[in-house]
Amino acid sequence: NAIAGLISGRCTNEEVYLFQKFMRSVLGSNNIDTAARYGHMNSVLAMHHALGVGRSTTSFEKMALSDVILMIGSNMTETNPVSCLRVKKAKAEFNAKLIVADTWQTNIMALATHPLQMAVHSQGLLIHGLIKAVIQKGLAHSSFVQKYPAAYEALRQSVAESSEETIAKGSGLPWEKISEAAELLAKSNRGTILWGEGIVSEKGGYQNVLRLIDLALVTGLLEKEGAGLHPICEENNEQGAVDMGGVAEFLPGQIPFSEPSARARFAAAWQAELPENVGSSLPEILERAERGEIKALYVVGENPLGTLPVSMKVREALENIDLIICQDPFLTETGEMADFILPAATFAEKEGTFTDMQGKPNRVLQAFDPRGEAKPDWKIFCDLSKHLGQPLQYRGTDEISQEIAQMVPGYYREEHPPVQFDRYLSERFPSEVAARHRFSPGEEERRKSSAPGPILTVAPHETFPYSLTLGRSLYHSGKMSTRDTGLMKIDDKATLRIGTADAEALGVKPEDTVKIKSPQGAVEVSVEITPALPKGLLQFPEHFNQPPVKDLLTGEADPLTHVLSFKREPVALEKVIKFNLAVMSSHADPVSSSETPRPEGSAS
Repeated sequence: NAIAGLISGRCTNEEVYLFQKFMRSVLGSNNIDTAARYGHMNSVLAMHHALGVGRSTTSFEKMALSDVILMIGSNMTETNPVSCLRVKKAKAEFNAKLIVADTWQTNIMALATHPLQMAVHSQGLLIHGLIKAVIQKGLAHSSFVQKYPAAYEALRQSVAESSEETIAKGSGLPWEKISEAAELLAKSNRGTILWGEGIVSEKGGYQNVLRLIDLALVTGLLEKEGAGLHPICEENNEQGAVDMGGVAEFLPGQIPFSEPSARARFAAAWQAELPENVGSSLPEILERAERGEIKALYVVGENPLGTLPVSMKVREALENIDLIICQDPFLTETGEMADFILPAATFAEKEGTFTDMQGKPNRVLQAFDPRGEAKPDWKIFCDLSKHLGQPLQYRGTDEISQEIAQMVPGYYREEHPPVQFDRYLSERFPSEVAARHRFSPGEEERRKSSAPGPILTVAPHETFPYSLTLGRSLYHSGKMSTRDTGLMKIDDKATLRIGTADAEALGVKPEDTVKIKSPQGAVEVSVEITPALPKGLLQFPEHFNQPPVKDLLTGEADPLTHVLSFKREPVALEKVIKFNLAVMSSHADPVSSSETPRPEGSAS
């Protein structure tokens, strides 16, 4: 229990599967986590809880045939440009109505038929308003109303408490626009709801995913053929990393680790004893390390020191760990603190599969031989296990895939459990189909968490009136892409994006310097004026650590999902006036200069 492990969402399915097997069966620890903890786990846990399926309920092909698409909290043309081609195809070839809701004028919003530029922190209120409009207009899906009258009535009463004026004012959108979008979604034949990090990486992300599920239920998107829900991932194999059991909550196949019968099945197959405790997630690992409870940390392709702000005390936590092993193609900030560096192969130097956002495994083939001493991650796990006296013996990734197919039947054939929301509704509304389920004493906490809860609203801060966000750009992914000289020639702008209105108010021009202040400190950075940003909203690309803008932000873990939110912070902003010493010298008073002659050879 004093050992912990972190693995990247960019490792293959086979590598994540072997990593969690190594941690659990060889080292006896369930303190494991992946990069999905930075946001995507809010989607996985909410959908797994409500629908029994912690992944997309639709496919890229169905998405391209959608007649109405609601995209909320995602700049998909920048973050997932290839997947976004399906959205563009639906609009261009099938005349789909595209509703895009975000806090600023993104590129995809420019293509929308119904753009909804909402106020900062108003995501939950907007979704609440969409549900209210559907019910108010009498457009709730008839099947849902007939099958679950108590649930429908409870939803109707919950949204009736909020007035149209309150929702419009809080969201920054006219009620007519919210109502129009809701009607389009309710009347759609093949509607799709997509959401990204603007939902899952924000505070209250888990609750807002539950609200989106409620919206899908009341509009029939979980019952209509070709309709569905689609969370957007940040890294290429975040979904696969969770599916393979790379998080403390799940065994492979998204089977809860807390189920004794499931643990027993995997223990028998692996011929090993598994830990019984649920284990620690990334924020818990950091907290335990700071307290001195974690003695060894095995980091595979992850870089928490370079990713998380200083407010999360990652360095302090790492300094308290006796043994740190970093396995990575490059030396990262975290690697610089490690006791051992294990050079790993890149994606182009190995074989395996990655699972895309729709839940489809895709095979990659080795294009180059690994350089130097680098090895594929799965091979390193095998070698380590051999030295530890409990060898995990595989001759190649195909053998690991065969084992995954046995332990998670149908995974490579894309066979997933059907969507089932009876249990979710019976938990939220006990009078609804109460006779269908019996609740064990341990499920009381889960029942309490099933309702979306109060809507998060954030009042403007007097001292820090601006909202600073970390965002992604088209040419970079994470921070590793900044090591590529070609990409850096295209985009090396570690600049603060600021809207036209704020630039005029501050009197700044492009490449001027401003000082950003937060409760965590202050940083000076040059500016880039972006007309698409509204007044009060600032953006900085998360790919760059210099200047250290990320360290101005406060990190916080969701108490239920342990997902970290650290990409938004209230800040103050001021222009930095830099004096030109040469100009000042040329305007010096000649009389004063002559009265105080300098000795020859003195320093200026």
